[in-house]
Amino acid sequence: MSQPVHGSLKVPYQGRSVPLDQRSLGRQVLERRNYMPLDMRDILTEQPLSQDAVIQNILKNTDIDILLKTLGNAYTPRVVTVNTTPTLLIPPNRTPRGYILINPSQPVALTTSTTIFASALRAVGPHLSASFGVSNYLTLRLFQDVTAIGGAGATLIVNLQTQDPLTLNWATAQSDVFALPGNLAVAGQTNYASLGGEGVDIAARLQAVVAVNSVTFSISGVLKDGLAGTGSGLPQTVYLGPQDVNTTVGFPLFEGAREVFYLRENTPIFSVAQAATPIKIFQLQ
Repeated sequence: MSQPVHGSLKVPYQGRSVPLDQRSLGRQVLERRNYMPLDMRDILTEQPLSQDAVIQNILKNTDIDILLKTLGNAYTPRVVTVNTTPTLLIPPNRTPRGYILINPSQPVALTTSTTIFASALRAVGPHLSASFGVSNYLTLRLFQDVTAIGGAGATLIVNLQTQDPLTLNWATAQSDVFALPGNLAVAGQTNYASLGGEGVDIAARLQAVVAVNSVTFSISGVLKDGLAGTGSGLPQTVYLGPQDVNTTVGFPLFEGAREVFYLRENTPIFSVAQAATPIKIFQLQ
């Protein structure tokens, strides 16, 4: 074997040039070691924690994480009214949560009753009732009870109004439905009116006009010949989805339906409906 070539630090070996350090010391490689454990320090002293202290901290954090993600049997109930524009139903949470959503609006029965005007003293002027659904009912009957008048000559006229489903404006469908003689309100008198077929309408309300003197009265209604299993009034299905949810692409929560959702962290749910609809929310703890 020839001598090293000075200046190149290489020697010939089986016809090849081999670096001198490999020729004399052998092949050198990086030493492989296991990764050093995570350097955790005390929050106050900033001194490295012992291995036992590190393990204890990991166990504590794991316990907290499990408690936050475990669903128990307790519920936090609340009610959110869903409107015709996207409404925030469930805000985002920092941890996964389970929810039970209930649409309490019930399908119609064959016959049902409703309080339209609760008994109360009403001053001179027009008074509007809350709207009530009449869709899928064939007939509507009204009962009016006058309990007191504020003075002689008090009059009471009741008009039936129906809602345009496109514009949601109200129009008078029938005027002076009770047709009292001279429109005079008589204390202690109960009046009855049958309004015939109202099933082609969707929502209705009453307008009571008091004149001359105040009148204390109530009005209730009976809806008959309903088509069982259908909805009353504007469809009260709510639609769930992101912030821009609409009634075309949203996930439907039908009248009387219940759905259970398990939401990941930072996942809000918005909802929209064709009419103001209350939704019951039970948050699992």
